[in-house]
Amino acid sequence: MKRKPDKRLVDELPDVEVPAGGFGQRELAVIEKLFRPDMPDGELINLYFLMHDWTMDSKWVFGARFKQIEDVLIARMCGREPEAGEVRDLPGFDPEDYREATEFVCSGEFTDWQILELYAIAQTNLTDDEIGHRWQAILDLCRAQILRRIKTTRAAATRRADDETAPRAGRTPAEIEARHAANEKYGERIRTWRGKVGMYERGLGAALCLTEKDIIEAEEGNPAIDPRMMLLPLILADDYCQAYEDAHRSSAATYVTQFYEASRRMTPKVRAIWLLHHVDGLTVAEIAEWQGISISMVSQRLREAERDVARYGPQPPKPTARKLRGPRQ
Repeated sequence: MKRKPDKRLVDELPDVEVPAGGFGQRELAVIEKLFRPDMPDGELINLYFLMHDWTMDSKWVFGARFKQIEDVLIARMCGREPEAGEVRDLPGFDPEDYREATEFVCSGEFTDWQILELYAIAQTNLTDDEIGHRWQAILDLCRAQILRRIKTTRAAATRRADDETAPRAGRTPAEIEARHAANEKYGERIRTWRGKVGMYERGLGAALCLTEKDIIEAEEGNPAIDPRMMLLPLILADDYCQAYEDAHRSSAATYVTQFYEASRRMTPKVRAIWLLHHVDGLTVAEIAEWQGISISMVSQRLREAERDVARYGPQPPKPTARKLRGPRQ
């Protein structure tokens, strides 16, 4: 039996009055209650894949409503309604092809149809005892990519609206350019993150363990997490993941959480230099030139950051000691 993407949707089924009719009427009544064209992105994705499961079993019952929800989701991803007869070119991956699937989703070179289909494939493979956690990582990244495309499409629409209404709204060209630069900087970080993830197999779960809400959205009172923070367990993999030939996702998630907590102890200037050095790979001299400060100041702030990491961050796993036998007497 396939795993549902969000059990809360399924839990609502018994609470809906069932109209008279045949098979599937209860489920359709729930969809009528939950589906709204303006519903939040995350809820729309959950509803889409819940309907995907049902439609695979009974297309003649759920197909029409599934198509309506799919059209809304695709329109949010690409900014237009899908055309009739549009070629989907769906990917095909067997359960053991998780490495190829990981490279595919990290590349970013896929259509909207392909990323939706890969999400469904990953969801189907979650129950595998041996490689289910790897497909969980792919599932998380697929979801983040879907939301990133929605965000990019909205940003492009907002950019066009800004350009058209700037004089009327009183926005200056400098304010518009600053907003555009912020969007482009975010996209550059995501591309850098994607490229680095693609170069590492070990510790992949650590880079994917944060949800898209942590990456993209800011909770009330808390800023959005810098996407580069997710790279730390990968970049420091030799210290923090070497003891785990097949690190479980929960362990990797713990590393990211502890790195994040340690970074919150740092001042903004110290944190910025620490990330530039460890994540972006800049040397001390390059950071000094970039920040317009002395090399000694950069070194001092890096030492402060390392003290915070040593005190509040994850501790490297201790190697297993092996007793050496002495010569036989």
